[in-house]
Amino acid sequence: MAPSLVGRIERRVLLDHAVDPDVAARHLPPGLEVRLLGGCAVVGVCLIRLVEMRPVGLPPALGRTIEAAAHRISVVGPGADGPEPGVLVPRRDTPSRAAVLAGGRIWPGVHGRADVTVERGPSTLAIDVACRDGAAVSVDLDLDLDLDLDVDVDRAGGTDLADPEAASAFHAVERRAWSPRRGGGLEEAVLDCLPWSARPVGVTTATSTWLDDRDAFPPGSSHLAGALLMEDVAVRWSAG
Repeated sequence: MAPSLVGRIERRVLLDHAVDPDVAARHLPPGLEVRLLGGCAVVGVCLIRLVEMRPVGLPPALGRTIEAAAHRISVVGPGADGPEPGVLVPRRDTPSRAAVLAGGRIWPGVHGRADVTVERGPSTLAIDVACRDGAAVSVDLDLDLDLDLDVDVDRAGGTDLADPEAASAFHAVERRAWSPRRGGGLEEAVLDCLPWSARPVGVTTATSTWLDDRDAFPPGSSHLAGALLMEDVAVRWSAG
């Protein structure tokens, strides 16, 4: 069993598209089902910067920084006590050599190589991911949305992905992540945010070669719904 890791989310952007459930289901392997919000599947990209990541028991100074992009589909899959919400991560990409070498070998999560460029202004955030296989992700965000979002997972009653409170509550319970295993099948990881904390941000532009692929997501089957930003959140990562 791989050792659990602890660290901190310095920055995490969750970019969401509302997708026709039948279209999203085409991308799922057996054993996983599409999880819906407001009648739509939720498909998107997680752009994350993890800092001080290290095995439990080691000091933060020995931790590593990992920048990564993960494409995600919200799903329901097998848990210890029955079906649980989570995400399928069909691909992860990172400039971190350690994550590429360890992913799918020491810890769950195969990573491809990518270059990541981040530019942050007083009220803007731009992230560009250029993957070595030609795939790419690019987002430009407006950080000045004047919304006070304090989500209670048991209280949030929204049913629309465009409702930031509903979207945050929807994602807050997605601890489990399934991704392709080297050699076939799926492997599982669990990410706990301690505590969950996210706020909505505006999306000026957003592109992804996967989400913009009209064969994978035909015209009219998906639309950009919004984005959430997490900052300075403690995390614990473990194998499922």
